[in-house]
Amino acid sequence: MIISMYSGKGGVGKSFLTAQLIHNGFEAIDLDPFGDIFDRYEDKSIYLNEDEEIPDLSSIKSDLVLDFKGGKDKRIHNALDQSDLLIIPVIPSRETVSTTIKTIDYIDHDIPKLFVFNIVGKKSNLEQTIEVLNDMIKDFKYSIVRYSEAYLTSVNNSQGIIQMSKEKGIRGGAYTTHAREIQQFLNKVEEFRV
Repeated sequence: MIISMYSGKGGVGKSFLTAQLIHNGFEAIDLDPFGDIFDRYEDKSIYLNEDEEIPDLSSIKSDLVLDFKGGKDKRIHNALDQSDLLIIPVIPSRETVSTTIKTIDYIDHDIPKLFVFNIVGKKSNLEQTIEVLNDMIKDFKYSIVRYSEAYLTSVNNSQGIIQMSKEKGIRGGAYTTHAREIQQFLNKVEEFRV
């Protein structure tokens, strides 16, 4: 399975979600000059500079995620032509709904899409965002990852939430709820497997 992780907005959790996929069997191509996927996962990723084209991925046998930077990147169209799924992370707010709609217009591609409501704070913002996007997008599919310090710990320690929940003692137990959320996200991704 090949996934493109893309949003016109930076800071919405693309690299966090990419890291969770890496911890669950994916390899990655880091296309974000300000990202740190390659820095943290050199053994499971490669880095492409902004002037490097995405190679032909048809011979890739492993699961792969392409982690793009926020903003426009002309390589997204080549990536989508080779991908099975586009994941668009969204922080539920008025600003990011607008950017998400612009993102969809920019990519203009008929690929299956999974919206991940990431770093969710207020429930009312989430409900309004889901309502707006559901009205605008055909076959609207989504997953939810709520804001938590546990996710920051995961990023800082370069560990997967599911793996952290399996640790013995109180620490492992503290990550159980978050592991369920990430597992639900992974299950939703699997629904798109060709």
